[in-house]
This record gives sequence, C-alpha cells and structure tokens, in this order.
Amino acid sequence: MSSSLNNSSTTTQTHKRTSSSPGTGWNLRRIIVVLALVGSLVGAIATVLLGPQGLPFVSAEFNTDQGAWFVTLELIAAAVLTPLAARMGELYGKRRIIIALVVVGTIGSVLIAIAPAYWVVLAGRFLQGATLACAALAPALVREALPERIAPFGVGLVATGSGLPGALIPFITGPVIDNYGFRVVFWGVAAVMAIFAVLILATIPESTVFDSGSVDYVSVLLLGGGVAAILAGLSFGPSLGWASAATIVLFIVGIVAIAIWVRHSRASQNPLIDLSILTDRRMTVGLIAGGLVAGTGTLFLIASSYVAQTPAGETLGYGLGLSARSYAYLQTFYFLGFLVGGVIAVQALQRMSYIGVILGGAGLLGLSAIIGVLSFNQVLVFAAVHLIIGIVIGVFFSANFNFIFRSVAATRRSSASSLYLTMTTLGQSLYSILPLTIAAMLFPAALVGVVNVQSIRFLFFFILGSAIVAALLAVCGRKAGQE
Repeated sequence: MSSSLNNSSTTTQTHKRTSSSPGTGWNLRRIIVVLALVGSLVGAIATVLLGPQGLPFVSAEFNTDQGAWFVTLELIAAAVLTPLAARMGELYGKRRIIIALVVVGTIGSVLIAIAPAYWVVLAGRFLQGATLACAALAPALVREALPERIAPFGVGLVATGSGLPGALIPFITGPVIDNYGFRVVFWGVAAVMAIFAVLILATIPESTVFDSGSVDYVSVLLLGGGVAAILAGLSFGPSLGWASAATIVLFIVGIVAIAIWVRHSRASQNPLIDLSILTDRRMTVGLIAGGLVAGTGTLFLIASSYVAQTPAGETLGYGLGLSARSYAYLQTFYFLGFLVGGVIAVQALQRMSYIGVILGGAGLLGLSAIIGVLSFNQVLVFAAVHLIIGIVIGVFFSANFNFIFRSVAATRRSSASSLYLTMTTLGQSLYSILPLTIAAMLFPAALVGVVNVQSIRFLFFFILGSAIVAALLAVCGRKAGQE
C-alpha cells in the first residue's frame, strides 16, 4: 500500500511541475490521438451490438438453433485474448498490438460477410473478440501519448468516449440489416475498422514504455480458459438447466482453472498479471465494486427495455409504450451519461480520494435505483435515471483506469487494467442472467413471455442491493487506507 501512496504522491508532484510548462495542453494532434483510439473502441461496441441485432437474420439464413453462440462467442474470445494482448502490448508495443487486434477483428467481419456456412460465421465472431481486447491497451497508450497535465482526462475520454457514438450505431445498422441483410453491415464494419487501423498507424506514436520478460502462456490458458468456462456456463445455464451436468462442469472447470492461475501467478517470476497489486485493499475494493457496478449497468438496460417498450395503460402496472426507435433515443441518455461520467471522474479524483469517488458513485447508483422504481410511468423521470446511471458507470470506468495507472508501474498498466476488464465482463455476464432467473422463480408470470411488475421492481432493488454492497466495500477500503 505504501508504494501505491508514494506513486500517487509522485504523480501529484509531476502534475504540479508540468501543469504550468508550455506545450502540455490540447492541440490538434493530441485530439486526433484520442479520437483514433476512441474509434477503435466504437468498432468493438459495434460488433457487440450486432450480436443480438443480427442474431435473428443469421439464424434464419443458416437455419440453426445454435444462435446463442453468435452472441456469446465474441465475449468468450475477448476473455481469452484480453490478458494476452495486454501483456504482449507491454512487451512489444501497445500501438503495434492494437493495430494487430483491429486487423484481426476486421478479418472476422469479412469472414461473417462472406460466410458460406454457420461455422465460418462463428469463426468470424471469435476473431471479432480481438477488438474488445483493445480496451486494455487504448487507455494505457493514451496515458503515455499525452502530457501529464491532460493524460488523466485523455484516459477518461478513451475509457468512456465510445459510449455516445456506440448508442447511435443501431440507428444505422438496423435499417441496413432490414433493407440489405446482415452481410452488408459486416462489410461496413470491416471497412470502418480498416480505416481506424490506418488512422492509428498514421497519427499515434508507438509506446516508449516497454517491459522485459516474456508472455506466461500457462497463465493465458488458465485465466482465459477459466473465465471462458464461467461465461459459457452463465450463457447456457438457462437453456441447459442450472443443475445440468454440462453447466456444473463448466462452472467447476472455470473456478478450478482460475484458482490454479492464482497459485501459479504468485509463484511465477514473470506473471501475466502482477497480483501483488491486490495487497493494496483499495485496488481490491475497486476491482470488485467495478465488476458489480458494470453488472448493474447491463441489468438496468435490460430492465429499462421492459419498462420502456411495454404498452402504456396495460394492467401490468408499468409501461411507457415506446417504439423500438423511441427507446433507442431514450438509451442515448444512458450513453451520454457514460461519456460525461468519464470526465466527471477525472475532476472528482483531483478533489477527493479514489475510495471517496467509489462511495459517492455507489450512493448515486442506489438513489437512481429507488427513483427508477417510482418512475415506471414517467418518461422524463425515467430518461433522467438513464442519464444518472450512465454517469455512475462512466465514473467507475474512468476512475478505475486512472487509479490503476497511478498505482502500478508504467510497464504493467495494460495487464493490470486487463484484470479490471475481466471483472467487468464477469459482472456484466452474471447480471444479464442471474437476477432475471431469480425474479422468474420468485414472481412467476401468469402468461408465458410476460414479465410482471414485481419482477421489474426486483431488478431495480437488485441494483440497489449491489450499490449498497459497493458502498460497504468502499467503507472497508477507506478504513484500510487509514491503517
């Protein structure tokens, strides 16, 4: 913990030395650097959104009942590739690896566009998972490319700046799929990703911070395979049955693999991720709370889709009666908040402690959940809840990346952030399934396919409970920091 505090003090001193020196502000080149890296992550968001959006069309064309893999396989690939890509970026250059990831994702989009069979589509979806791994490298690269005075702000923009453009993607891809088919959309994604690869190559200098050592491929297999097994269990548990042998085996394999990875990493002289960072309890608190809060963001969007698109005036006790297009406009408030939250976090970290930011964000999340329960029939209030929860999620993403970069050695920033991204992926996957499964068991609906108001309320109270847990974790982290 003392090393983290010393590192933080050094960062503050550096900030004071450079803030008044010339050439440390924004200019056109630095803005282009941020936009290019944000663009690579917008492409990643596009491929994620195209999973559920393109699923009905892909399943129909290839006449398959294995469509769930079209959505899940990209996330599983990201779980495997993110720690590997982060470590390779530290060893061989972050820009070089980001470009390689974007190119791999582009090839994946081309494979889907020309796929003669469903297995080729799945191969393409796996390759598209490489673009998600950029999220571990892009914030670290912009941290090095910008002067100390504006670097935290740049990190916040790269971490959350893809949110608002990402919210606009369905307005483009939806009509294209309806009128021209899913293949044209993936051709378009491939073209955009290729442009961003060239833009990154032309505008962003290679990282000057390199680590020594090598890639621990045993850890790559253990951590990536363990997380992938857990994600597969979460994804297919509802269809296979939570008590089925396949689901139980997936969870056991995942937990055992991660446990072996932890043991292996602690004994390794050259670990994939340096777990010694977890000796600072604030870091542990931030990672766990970050995973929980990321999960609540996913759960809120699921719950809000029911509230927004259920016809108004029905006897269910909730519903705004919005069309799919109107609901997409409502979602933009969430993604706008995500972007704003990234900026707010940078300002907040300059005025209060990291744990204070987590505690404040958890409190605002809990308040938003309560307001959400009371606004099932009030569209303007519900839009405000979207904005506030988006801000909270953005604050957590930006604050965690900036705290990680401030607390660990510059040579291990990417691998440390990959651990945080692994936690958020697990949180998002868990919260997209578990709360809905519990709600369906506690409050069974009278009609198949109908979600009653008790279940919707339960989802919001699940968010409230998660906010309380995150706040309690923050309190524990604050006490640890005072020891």
